[in-house]
Amino acid sequence: MLRLNLSTRPFYNERGLHVGLGLAGLVLAVVTALNGWQLVSLSSRQTMLAGQAAGDEARAADLRRQAQQVRATVQQDDLEQVLAAAREANVLIDRRTFSWTELLNQIEGTLPPDVMLQSVQPGFSDGRVGVKLIVIGRRIEDIDTFMRRLEKTGAFRNLISVDEQLLESGDFQAAIQSDYVATAAREAGDAPASAAAGDATPASATDGVAR
Repeated sequence: MLRLNLSTRPFYNERGLHVGLGLAGLVLAVVTALNGWQLVSLSSRQTMLAGQAAGDEARAADLRRQAQQVRATVQQDDLEQVLAAAREANVLIDRRTFSWTELLNQIEGTLPPDVMLQSVQPGFSDGRVGVKLIVIGRRIEDIDTFMRRLEKTGAFRNLISVDEQLLESGDFQAAIQSDYVATAAREAGDAPASAAAGDATPASATDGVAR
């Protein structure tokens, strides 16, 4: 009887191999489909955004043309009159809301014993307030001390002594210009005023205020 020994022949699990290859192919197909879907989605979104950008540019160009037409129809003289009226109205509003009491309290609280306030003139320009102070001090150092105290309040900014004179009495007279920011404006976080007090139109003056 003839017997065959098949134990030397290797055994392969072909079914497991086929299943693994099938799963790998399925995963590859799913990844490919997802990439394709993302590509199509991004392309569509890019096309939509490009269309919106083109529409916005066209609208902006149309608005610029309309603005040019409006400016062309407005007479320059009329425009200047409107601007002048607006500036005048703003000045009147600033004067109405200006607090003399607060200003004088700030000055009185910082005035050194050897300095006398001779006059104060607030001025209003483009929504900003400038103040011109005329003071008399026994020494220049006393006037400098007064200016430093004013600056520390936060209400007086960009202080400068524009004129200093030696009087016959031996005292010194100085003209101080400053930007003035009221308490309400400081609490609202307004930026420091930049208009020079000398460029503002004086509203009124108080003479002979001394400490």
